[in-house]
Amino acid sequence: MLLVVITEQKGKRLRSRLEEQEQAGKQTLISLIRQWYQTWLQDPDLVLEDQHLLPDEWEQKIELLKIKLNKLFQKILNPGVDET
Repeated sequence: MLLVVITEQKGKRLRSRLEEQEQAGKQTLISLIRQWYQTWLQDPDLVLEDQHLLPDEWEQKIELLKIKLNKLFQKILNPGVDET
């Protein structure tokens, strides 16, 4: 998965955001994290509830990362007085 810039026109304004897109053959941080926790799920010492909790927990962290990256992207795209 790769984060790409998506730009939409809302009236007279352009609005840009980052969205996750699948990219064959490229390893990204998000795809490596998913690969890592999928490998971790094969650990025989994990309890049954970990099979559900582990992916949920890491997907939540990935979503939080994407939200924070979008906020940073918006700050860079539209710098305020403090940022300049």
